[in-house]
Amino acid sequence: MTWQPLRGSKTNSPNGLPGQRGRYLILLGPPWIEGQPRWVHFSFRGESFVLRDYTEDRELRGQEKTGGVKASDVWRAVIKNIPAVGDYFHPADDIAWWKEAIARLKTE
Repeated sequence: MTWQPLRGSKTNSPNGLPGQRGRYLILLGPPWIEGQPRWVHFSFRGESFVLRDYTEDRELRGQEKTGGVKASDVWRAVIKNIPAVGDYFHPADDIAWWKEAIARLKTE
């Protein structure tokens, strides 16, 4: 009998990510975010990722094959995280919805 890591466990991924793929709202600060820390949408698959900053209407993409910034680099800088499930399971391209959702997080 061979034990396997729990799904979603940080031990499930050798690079420190919470699995091989996922979507989170993450609170990031400098150097990733200019100024005060703020909530952004983070999705990843392996070391490839997309950061969507709905507050500033911009995104940052990183790909494992380019040898540049990796998802695990971003994850190590996270101040807080909220899995994008349940109430936050929503298409990333619905910008108006995400702007509202993130605005609510600022006041909570």
